[in-house]
Amino acid sequence: MLNIGKLLRGKERYYLDKVARSQEEYYTGAGEAPGQWAGTAAAELDIAGEVSEDGLLRVLNGAHPDTAARLGGSPHGERVLAFDLTFRAPKSVSLLYALGGPQVSAAVREANAKAVAAALGYLEQHAAIARRGHGGEQLVRGNGFIAALFQHRTSRAGDPLLHIHALIANLTRGPDGRWTALDGRALYAHAKTAGYLYQAVLRHELTSTLEVAWGAVRNGVADVAGIPRKLIEAFSRRRQQITRRLAERGEHSAKSAQTAALDTRGPKEHGVSEQTLRGRWRQHAEAAGFTTRDLDAVVGQATARPLAAADSDRIIAQLAGSEGLTREASTFCRRDVLRAICEQLPAGAEVAEIEDLADRFLRAEGLVIPVTYVDEDLAPVGDTIRRADGRAVSARVDTNRYSTHDLVALEASVIAAAERRQGVGAGIVPEQILTAVLDSHVGRRTPKAAGGTWLENRTVSGQAAAPGAAQRSRVRWWVCGCGWLAGVRRRVARVGVGGRPSCR
Repeated sequence: MLNIGKLLRGKERYYLDKVARSQEEYYTGAGEAPGQWAGTAAAELDIAGEVSEDGLLRVLNGAHPDTAARLGGSPHGERVLAFDLTFRAPKSVSLLYALGGPQVSAAVREANAKAVAAALGYLEQHAAIARRGHGGEQLVRGNGFIAALFQHRTSRAGDPLLHIHALIANLTRGPDGRWTALDGRALYAHAKTAGYLYQAVLRHELTSTLEVAWGAVRNGVADVAGIPRKLIEAFSRRRQQITRRLAERGEHSAKSAQTAALDTRGPKEHGVSEQTLRGRWRQHAEAAGFTTRDLDAVVGQATARPLAAADSDRIIAQLAGSEGLTREASTFCRRDVLRAICEQLPAGAEVAEIEDLADRFLRAEGLVIPVTYVDEDLAPVGDTIRRADGRAVSARVDTNRYSTHDLVALEASVIAAAERRQGVGAGIVPEQILTAVLDSHVGRRTPKAAGGTWLENRTVSGQAAAPGAAQRSRVRWWVCGCGWLAGVRRRVARVGVGGRPSCR
């Protein structure tokens, strides 16, 4: 799981306090380990080792942490100083760390650190982007991140919760040598995918070192096989606090959950030694009926192996099928493919393996077809990335989109069926009504309660429908208020000419 937030100017004290406290407590046998510098841009500047309070403050204000030499302009106003990415291991992995012996615990922490490094590497490759030109209309590749990593072991309720805060300074150096702010849109666009890759690499590392098996992958996350649900719930007191507050208020939305988390947020317990924490955790586990012998049975249950050709073929076939990437959407992008592949890998894989398989799928002749949607409201026409070779490529996050040959063929058959009934006159909506409805919804999204909105005269591939099928294609596509595009895959039968389909 990966969450992302912004650190604004004037809010630095939280992290500065964290750095100072970590340094003071760690070397007295308590507290979290001090932060460590990371990132390609940091390495190029010879920034490495332990994060100091002064060094972090300098970086957040656009200077070198050691020499204080200016890198970028001084922040002013409400400028974003950094992006806070929080990588959280599954609770079962945290329990493996908390209840295991020294070797098991060390292996879990090392696997977690490698997984975070891999996810940050993916983000550096795809989201380290800076803006140039009038109004920032041109985007250029940056040289990576300057990041400070803070490893934590516990939740605010004192339960084991391995998580790493990656504080990425809002700085990167472009091909012209200038240090400027990151374009945060790319970070947010790739954050979910980076979270899936983090989880996949974590599973791969733990399968390789501890030979643990895994349950099913859901939303990118899987739990260690043999860690019972009852134990996970017993060590999820922070979640229980939030759930109780939501129940008290009768709320259930994601925004309400964030509010409940803040309302129930207590201070972390500081100055507690690792020996004391482990003693508490083992007692709590035994009270829940889980012993050291049970934990010993969890490791050594699986053998890591490279992704076989047969596995790759199976995954590609699944992604291209009716229950794959086009099950709920008519098109997809490369990030969708990466996440879908992670879902098919309970034992995980390296990022390079996952990306190679994604690119192989997107190049598969007879299965995948490139399509292009241009939404002028999402990105200005001038948004491009200037490559090192001088070539300009589009920087719109979802410009390179794809569909499957099967889905495009299905669309063609539906349009053909509508054309065959052209003279029947069933369900034909008068042209003036269609025009009025379309004009009233241009450039805005209809609230869910209002039902939805008609899509312009376009097919799945984004091309204008044939003149003879103009009215039928315009009537056929209906965008529900929840954002679902009706008329694709198995739900196409619900779409009547001139009727309102439902996404339910």
